Amino acid sequence: ELKFRFKCHLDTSTSNKNIILAVNTMFYKIISDNDKLNQFIEWLPELEPNEKFYVSLFARSKYSDNMPKMHKCNLKRFTSDKERLAEKLAQLELPLGRWKLKEQPVPQEALAVYITPNPRCLKTAAFKTIEELLRKLQQPNPFDPLAVSKSEIHRSKSRSWVVDFDIDLPEENRKEETERIMDVIEQTVGKDAVDFVITRGGMHALIKPQLVVSEIKNWHPVIKKSCQVDQVGDLLMPIPGCVQGGFTPYIAQRS
Repeated sequence: ELKFRFKCHLDTSTSNKNIILAVNTMFYKIISDNDKLNQFIEWLPELEPNEKFYVSLFARSKYSDNMPKMHKCNLKRFTSDKERLAEKLAQLELPLGRWKLKEQPVPQEALAVYITPNPRCLKTAAFKTIEELLRKLQQPNPFDPLAVSKSEIHRSKSRSWVVDFDIDLPEENRKEETERIMDVIEQTVGKDAVDFVITRGGMHALIKPQLVVSEIKNWHPVIKKSCQVDQVGDLLMPIPGCVQGGFTPYIAQRS
């Protein structure tokens, strides 16, 4: 679905002051469901001093046949707090064709936007950036200081608010398999300790270690054994309410 923006012009040359609507241009769509996005923003943890969330806009060739074949390409990286996250995401909605990869416009269906639900520590990132810049200054190769700082922010986890299990789901019997996995994880760590984000190809099980109530001391292997876990730990995840290759991720509501 493409987003249109309209420019309103009041024609004062006529007595009835006809309003003329003119199409300004077509824009990329990043926020696809405001309610789901706002629900997710409310779910995110409150930030402490020197903390931010790390956000990345990707172009992914696996979502589109009209892109150079590569795993993914980072189009934009930035940090945000909860209060400005929706505003900063809306600022990514540029005129269609402005996002480019090797001078080729990126198609709408290739876009996906991700976030680290675990906050990043800007103070730690600043120290690591200084060290990395000093190291790079001793080498002959050119480098981008801004890219270095953003990479260090991404690496500088402040605290483990959640442990993220990125789980792939099969096309067949997806609904049944989703419910089975949710049941297994809730029985393993406790219902109050986990939230689920449904994504284009599976789900992210977001477990809050401080709320885990389990007779099993090491519950990580139990979860990994019960489902097809792609990655686990401190991960980037698709943002609910925003685009992910033509799909809108969302927080699952369970009774």
